[in-house]
Amino acid sequence: MYVSKNPFGILLSFVIPTVSGIQFLSSHLRYILAFVSFIGTVIGLLSIFALFSDPVFQSVVSLLIANIMISILIIAIFLMFNRILDNLKYQFENYREQNELLVSNINELENKIIDYEKQIEFLKNEIEQERIAFNVEMEKVIKEFQMRKDETYTQLKALNNELILKDKAIQELSNNIKNIMLDMDELKNELNLLKDLLNFLAENIDDFQSLYKISEDIIEVVSKFVYYDTLVIFIKNEMEGNLDVFLVSGENSEFYYNYKKIEMEELYRLTFIEGKIVVASKENDSLIRPFYPKEVIAVSIPLNIAKSRMGMIYISYLDEEKYKPVKEDILVYLSNIVGIMLFSSIFYSKSINRVIWDDRLFCYSADFIWEFINNLSFSSKRYNESFGLLFISFSQIFGKNINDLNDNDVKFIREINITIKSVVRETDMVSFIGNGVIVVVLTKVDKDKVEVVCNRIKNMIDSKLNLLGFSGESYLLCSVYPYKNLEISQLVELSIEKLSNNIQQRRVILEVVKA
Repeated sequence: MYVSKNPFGILLSFVIPTVSGIQFLSSHLRYILAFVSFIGTVIGLLSIFALFSDPVFQSVVSLLIANIMISILIIAIFLMFNRILDNLKYQFENYREQNELLVSNINELENKIIDYEKQIEFLKNEIEQERIAFNVEMEKVIKEFQMRKDETYTQLKALNNELILKDKAIQELSNNIKNIMLDMDELKNELNLLKDLLNFLAENIDDFQSLYKISEDIIEVVSKFVYYDTLVIFIKNEMEGNLDVFLVSGENSEFYYNYKKIEMEELYRLTFIEGKIVVASKENDSLIRPFYPKEVIAVSIPLNIAKSRMGMIYISYLDEEKYKPVKEDILVYLSNIVGIMLFSSIFYSKSINRVIWDDRLFCYSADFIWEFINNLSFSSKRYNESFGLLFISFSQIFGKNINDLNDNDVKFIREINITIKSVVRETDMVSFIGNGVIVVVLTKVDKDKVEVVCNRIKNMIDSKLNLLGFSGESYLLCSVYPYKNLEISQLVELSIEKLSNNIQQRRVILEVVKA
């Protein structure tokens, strides 16, 4: 009655089919549970009917339901355990079979490993034998290769040495050929030069009529042979036995015009006495040094005519890079040609006797002073330096030429020259040129100071004239070169003309002509 009246029975009649349905969907006992679900459904229906039926029936039904449920529960438990046991048996059987299979595989693998080990050992033995055989063969090959390498290297080295020797021989031969060609070209040039010089001598030997012409021709000839900064020709003075300057061309002319102040015994001995060609250098302590301090190299050549020594040629350089050594044979040719030119001059003896200095008049010779003025004009153009020509006329006292001078005239000119030399510098030149005119060359003069210098000279001359007892006046005219693009010869002519006009008109005692 309790069960039939208890709502739990009603709930159970619905829960059991529901649970059974779930188990049916999720378990392998779906057929049994389907049956139990059917029984539960019937019981549930009976319970529902029991609510409206007899109470005794309700009790029986309740017990029946309870027994059925318990039985079903027990059956379900046994079935579950049985299912679990079957699963365990099945899994065990699977595990056993897998174990047997694994053992069989392991045994098979062990057998294979043993076989593989045997094969590996066999392969190791074979590899070792092959390695030994390979090493033996490789040693033979290496030895043979080394022998061939050494042999090849020896052959290559011998071949290389042979090639080097051949290259050297070819290079030497090539250099010899080049040197021979250069020598041939040089000889050809020398022959052409000598040919031109001989033609020059043949064409002009009859024209050597004056000292000026000889000087120009000598400079032209020497310039064809060598380059120089300064050229000096020394000629033996037969009366005094020493060397006098005959010609100066190029740089430092005023220095060599005063060469007597220079010690030249060693040069004189080596070149003039012993006849040696001397190369003097500042760097060469065993030989003489160049005369002029600015000169770095000088060449001294004996000047010969036939077998007689007549003087010396001195060539100097201010820049070592400009010096190019000349063969000794060429220098000998040069000496002989210059000697022939000097000897060919019909005025040779006169030129030698009056080459530089006139002791009677205590001044430089007229021939020499014109040569000096000409050379100075070239230097002035080259270095843009001015120099002055001071012409002093004593025509009011006497107007004689050099060859017409008597003893009183010589004494008068000598005293005047001594006076002038005491006023001017060492590098300035004084000369009596005839017709009562003395010329003073003022080297490297300042245009702005030249008039002061001329006035000082005039004052000293006037004082000297008073002491000598002369009442006449001296007329002075100084021309500064360069002047209005005139050549030096044109300026000299203009100066002498102006000086003559001043004397005739008696109006200008001192005139300075400058640009």
